[in-house]
Amino acid sequence: MAHTFRLLAACSLLAAAGAPALADVTVEAPQISREGEGTRRAALNKRERQPFPDDAWTTLADWTNGEALTASKIEGKVVLIVTWTDYLPTAKRAVGAATRLAEKFGKDGLIVVLVHDANEWASAVKPKAATEAGSLLVAHDIKGEFRKALDVDQDPDFYLIDRAGQLRFADVTSEAVESGVAMLVAEKADAAAGLNDRIKNANEAARKAALRTEAANTKAEFIKIPVLPFTKPSEAEYKNATWPPLARDTQKQDDPKATIAYGDVTIPETGWTPKKPSLDGKVIVCYTWHPGVNPSYERWIDYFDTLQRQYARDVVVVGFVTMFENLNGWTLTKDDKDPEITKERVTKFLQVRNYDHYIALNLEQNSHAQAISTAGGGGNQSIVPGFAIISSDGKVRWADLPPDKKNIDFMGALDRTIAGDPGVKARRAVEDEWLKAQKKKTEGE
Repeated sequence: MAHTFRLLAACSLLAAAGAPALADVTVEAPQISREGEGTRRAALNKRERQPFPDDAWTTLADWTNGEALTASKIEGKVVLIVTWTDYLPTAKRAVGAATRLAEKFGKDGLIVVLVHDANEWASAVKPKAATEAGSLLVAHDIKGEFRKALDVDQDPDFYLIDRAGQLRFADVTSEAVESGVAMLVAEKADAAAGLNDRIKNANEAARKAALRTEAANTKAEFIKIPVLPFTKPSEAEYKNATWPPLARDTQKQDDPKATIAYGDVTIPETGWTPKKPSLDGKVIVCYTWHPGVNPSYERWIDYFDTLQRQYARDVVVVGFVTMFENLNGWTLTKDDKDPEITKERVTKFLQVRNYDHYIALNLEQNSHAQAISTAGGGGNQSIVPGFAIISSDGKVRWADLPPDKKNIDFMGALDRTIAGDPGVKARRAVEDEWLKAQKKKTEGE
């Protein structure tokens, strides 16, 4: 009987081949989802928790509903910046939502700044002042310099400054704006100012914990823990667990709360090399590839080998050989689409090199391709290797697009999935007791 998992209709490549780094809290509050990918997102992440540049305010003109802002005027305040172009429907909705936030949180120290594009300023409908004086300001990015300073890519973009004057969250998604505002409004200025020290200490603690975990994994692998029975967690335990945030569906611009849809993926019972392992209490990292398309495996085999070695105790890494129509723009030959020829090619792959992770044939199912095609929006064109992190209850907890952009959140998402997975915790608890018993037995001999 086959196991069926829910795969997000989105997949991605990893940032680079090589050994994964230890977990590092470089992005605070992942529940406050951000937009952007690749080098732009990485640059925005570096700007977060740094002082907001005071000279950026001087690039704005035609201030309405109050005086121009400066570093001294926002001291001890929370500032929500919304970039806006009045003729864009999505931007108009953002202005409406920001206006409501000014009314709701203005009394608590929130200042909303609506920054209009250089063009169409004269005809733009400017919101009236909020009930709390100075809590809803409008300004004109007359030369586009403000947007350039913040690396704005498309209106509306949202940026949050905390009470310590730090750019706390850069380019957050529209659905996360209110949560971000509420979080920062509830925070005191001294707590905001001490954030970087707390994160530094947390990183050091995480580094030490990761080293201990790696040592425990190495020890457990050396001892070869058998498959042990344990009580499976309830659905409620999985529901209440902490998971990585789901990716927003950026193709649905009219629905800022839309997340990526799910597709069904069947995990085969047979066709595994080596033999299919027990998946109970394990996190699955799966990717899709085809031997007829070098980019789908060439750069990633060593990476996934390293990943499997590092997370041997808690993760099953598997590459699914799957049939597709088109791959990343490659036109497949008749032989590429022939299941028997594909099986022969995979057999030759396995003969010429040793894999430290699992390879499995999934040639009779095309659900991987369907899910990936849906996410990529490219009809029959698929993106490989399709990639997802699946928790022990068979639900996808993280996936992303696209393959040609850096993915900076993978290790954090994997570590968070492992740490929050009730099945992993239950299995480990039983294994730890077994390890203790083995230690006592050895010491008694």
